[in-house]
Amino acid sequence: MTLETLWALVLVWLVAGYLVLDGYDYGIGMLLPALGRDDRRRRLMLNATGPFLLGNEVWLVAVAGVMIAAFPGLEGALFTAYYPLIAALLAGLMLRGTGIQLRRFGRGPGWRTAMDAATVTGSLVPAAALGMLVGGMLRGAPQGLSAGAAAADLLHPFTLLCGLAGVLLFSLHGAVYLALRLGGPAGDQARAAVGRLAPAALAVVVAAAAAGALSGDVRAVLTAPVSAAVGAAIAVGACAAAWALARSGAAAAAFACTSVAVLAPFAAVLAGARPHVFTGRAGEGALTLSDVLADEATLALLAWFIVPLAVVGLAAQAWNWWSFRERLDERSPLYF
Repeated sequence: MTLETLWALVLVWLVAGYLVLDGYDYGIGMLLPALGRDDRRRRLMLNATGPFLLGNEVWLVAVAGVMIAAFPGLEGALFTAYYPLIAALLAGLMLRGTGIQLRRFGRGPGWRTAMDAATVTGSLVPAAALGMLVGGMLRGAPQGLSAGAAAADLLHPFTLLCGLAGVLLFSLHGAVYLALRLGGPAGDQARAAVGRLAPAALAVVVAAAAAGALSGDVRAVLTAPVSAAVGAAIAVGACAAAWALARSGAAAAAFACTSVAVLAPFAAVLAGARPHVFTGRAGEGALTLSDVLADEATLALLAWFIVPLAVVGLAAQAWNWWSFRERLDERSPLYF
């Protein structure tokens, strides 16, 4: 295996871990007002992810670190073209963390309401930003635009539709996670939410796929449109399977399906644009993997650090999951 292939796999693995693990945190945050009928239920929802919250966010830190060190060309291109979305994502993460961590320190319902609003907003914004990032990459990065024009370009209807798809997919992922982690009435309520969210997610993903197929900008970017179509079909099928599995009580299998569903749009971008990893509008300014990677000596040096860090990180997260493996219910002690 070449260093180029190794680091490509490392980056894909880290991005996948971030989307799957922090993705359900976004879903839980967005569902807080809908499923949290009272303060006790909201605390139960937050405690379902509480032990894993910071560990899940580490995946994004790892993505940023690996991209800056090993993929400087890709980091520069993405941050330049999509900086409004990346800035919104980071601001949302900080807002969500503030809402969850400070919620228990205030007195009175007003404080908790404000912190819950911060949690919902801080979950909704990153979910929408990730969906819009997929839409923006499918249309191609704008070339030679001013800062204001670049931000306005992200408000294209197709990009906004992808943002809505991101919100619904991550919400569905969070609802399935709650069905997996919560027992009693709270778990039943989460399964009912899956039944409402799955058809909505299916409809919007299908609409986004159809809009992409009709878009001249998208067709100009995709070098392998069949692969992109397969990715969209996988997202649709995974949502439908998660809906059926959640209704039958197979929450773990449903969670696996929603994990595939949130990954499929990003896989569709990579597969559909190959061998390019970044493309400008109308296919201009396309960059391949070799164009964005650091030099071989840097990659070889970094490999000595990433392997032990990955082993330690995975072991710590596995231990954390094992330690907090029991399902929560209305009688469980709550610390958030």
